[in-house]
Amino acid sequence: LLFRTLDHFDMEHVGFCYDVGHAHCYTPDARYLDRVGDRLFCTHIHDNDGASDLHLLPFDSAVDFDRLARELASCGYSGDLTLEVNYAKYADRLSKREYMQRAFDSVMKLKTLIKKYGGE
Repeated sequence: LLFRTLDHFDMEHVGFCYDVGHAHCYTPDARYLDRVGDRLFCTHIHDNDGASDLHLLPFDSAVDFDRLARELASCGYSGDLTLEVNYAKYADRLSKREYMQRAFDSVMKLKTLIKKYGGE
């Protein structure tokens, strides 16, 4: 449906948001970015175990962030890396300050990986 929608609305101001965690849970074998990565407008970055949409910090579960970094670099994405994460999953062991630092560190790690593969 995504591909047909983007084909139908072939305009520069129509694109999509790639939700990494949702893709991992609900369409794990689909590869979107190699087909429509030039239409990628924004991201929702989070991690999960593939069975439940947990909204964990990147690199804390099973999403292959190395592959994601290669795909983002390959499609030339240079937009924001927006985290869509849930502090409640960490509140019993991290202060809000520690959580924010871990969130920042995780997105910077992903950004570094993207650059490693030739992205911006």
